[in-house]
Parts: sequence; C-alpha cells; structure tokens
Amino acid sequence: MFSPDFIWDNLPAGLLVIDHQARIRIFNRTLANRTGLPAEQMIGQRYPEIYPGTNKLKLLEALYTGKVYDQIRAEEVLPVPHTSILAASCRPIITAGGTITGALALFTENAHLREMQQTVMKADRLAIMGQLAAQVVHEVKNPLTTIKGFLQLLKEESHNFPKQQEYLDIMLEAIDHANAIITDFLQLARPGCSCWKRYAPEKLLSEVCLLMESEAALRDITIRQVIPEVLPPVWIDPEQMKQVLVNIIKNSLEAMPEGGQVTIETSCRTQELLITISDTGMGMNELVLENIFEPFFTTKASGTGLGMFIAKQIVHKHQGDIKVESVPGKGTTVTISLPILHREGGMP
Repeated sequence: MFSPDFIWDNLPAGLLVIDHQARIRIFNRTLANRTGLPAEQMIGQRYPEIYPGTNKLKLLEALYTGKVYDQIRAEEVLPVPHTSILAASCRPIITAGGTITGALALFTENAHLREMQQTVMKADRLAIMGQLAAQVVHEVKNPLTTIKGFLQLLKEESHNFPKQQEYLDIMLEAIDHANAIITDFLQLARPGCSCWKRYAPEKLLSEVCLLMESEAALRDITIRQVIPEVLPPVWIDPEQMKQVLVNIIKNSLEAMPEGGQVTIETSCRTQELLITISDTGMGMNELVLENIFEPFFTTKASGTGLGMFIAKQIVHKHQGDIKVESVPGKGTTVTISLPILHREGGMP
C-alpha cells in the first residue's frame, strides 16, 4: 500500500542509511528538515566524500567494524550546523549470514540537552528579573508612595464629587496593583531562605489555616484539615513556606465564588512529607495547567502572574517539589513534597 520512501519520510526520527560502499541510500525528509541538507542532493553520494578531512565518523566505524553506538552527539555522524539538539544511534546492517552490507543512523531529539538549554534560558531570565527588581524598588516604589498619598488626600477632600471619587478609587487600585508587582519582584530578588528552622508541619499548617479562616468564612468556604497530630519535622524557612501555602489557598478560595470546601491533608512517603491542598472549585484547562508556573502568566484581572512562580522557587529551595492537577468543573489539587528532617539542626 505504501512505498518504502513514503514510510521513511514519515518517520518521526531522522534516518540515514549507507550501503557497503558507503554511498547514501536513504536520507529521509525528517533528517533533511532538521539539518537543512536537501535529501535529493545527498542520496547517491559517498558519505566520506561529503566531509573530507573529517575522521572517525561513527557511521563509518559501524560500517567497517560493526560497532554499535547509542545516544552519541549527532555531530559525530553529521558534522554540520543544526544538529546540536539531536542525538544519534548507529548500527551496522548485517545479513543472516553475518555479512555487513551497510549501516544506518537514527537521529532523535536530545531531550537532556534541550532540557539543559531551557534551564539555562530560565536562569538567564531569573538573573535579569533580579536585576530589574532592584532597579524597580529604587526608581518606582518611592514615587508611587508619594502619588498614593496625594491621591488619598484628594479623595478625602472630594466627598461632594462622587465621580471624582470613582476616578480616584480606580487610580488607587492601579497603584496597589503596581506595588504588588514590585513586592513580588523583591521576593524574586531575595538571595535565599535566611531563617531556617526545625519546624513541626502540623504547627505550620495550623498557623496557615488560622490566617485563612476568616477570608474563607466570608466566601462561604470551609477549610477541612486532615492532619495527624504528630508528623516528622521538616527543616524550613517557616515564613516563606507560609507564603507558599497562603498563596495556594487564596487561589483555591478565588476559584470558588459560590462557596465550597478546601481540604488540607498530610502524609508521609519514604523520605518525604506530602502536603495536599484540594478544592471543589471551577478547575483549570490544559493551557492554564501548562503555564501555571510561568512568570507573569495569570487568568486574573488583577493578578501579577508571579504567585505560583515564586511558590515553585521557594519549594525548590527547600529541596522539595510542587505539582498541580486539575479537572475543569471539579476542582484543583496541589501537592507539595518536602524532605523529612532526620537529624538535629541541619538539612535532611
């Protein structure tokens, strides 16, 4: 039904095949797209002559010695640009009688390298954000405070002008929003957790629930705690972990405009403490879930888009992890894992 060429060209990986004379017999479309080399010009050429002066090409070694190579750098097979994010595997083509009649190379995306590149890009972005935070504090916060003070004075003197008061309220809200962004930037610029303590998880969660109970009651939301009386201690900065938990619970409260329930549960798994916060809110779609930890991504009209991003940074500083699961129309579950403290006065 399908020709071999059609099948090769629709493989999700790059494929290069040479015969026993080292002539290129297959150079599929995927490989051509990823390397920028035209397949019609490559097929039929002798593979070693394409790269004169290049020694020890792994595909030739597979052909002449029968060696097998897995997950090597693509440049060792195709020393051309555009292969830096590809990995290659080389195999000799052997007949039933044991004769080597050719060799093939399969090119796939180097997931580890791509992950490293993305990590470096994010680190660069964080460095820039940290520098911006310091500048924003000095250049913006003080003038905003001055402007807000004068606006509040104007509001006090405009009781007889309701339209002006409305405009002043809008301006004050905008300034508060700008101040919130500055505060979040400052949190990003903070060099690290400076108040590490041995802390009881049940105490931490009890304090957080106490902070959030009044807001939850105003929204007709109950906070249910499923927390054992005694849990193994953790080594944390309590104030920063409270910030993480309060931010998550606030998100849950805002996701239930008609009331509902937030459930906070804890459990232990091997060397980890698990804190699970689930709600019966509106849930999130896949797009929101994929971007929830990205800086400045928000679905709220007045949100800064930094809350969950900062939460993730704090949890990672504590050598923990944070995951979010959600079903539209049913609710969201956030799970935080933290290492359990096994010795006095230090990290796990």
